[in-house]
Amino acid sequence: MAPMTESDFYQLLGFLFYSLLVKLPCKGDYWTLQSVQTMISDNISHNRVDELL
Repeated sequence: MAPMTESDFYQLLGFLFYSLLVKLPCKGDYWTLQSVQTMISDNISHNRVDELL
């Protein structure tokens, strides 16, 4: 696992705030084709979120 960069921190923080406002059944749903959230998927990958959390 790579150390968290300043950019990673802000991307993760953005994901956490967004996920508080836009509720989906599970964390992985923000990246699925059925309910992709481009604001999230264009900025941070599902794998990177899992690594940081």
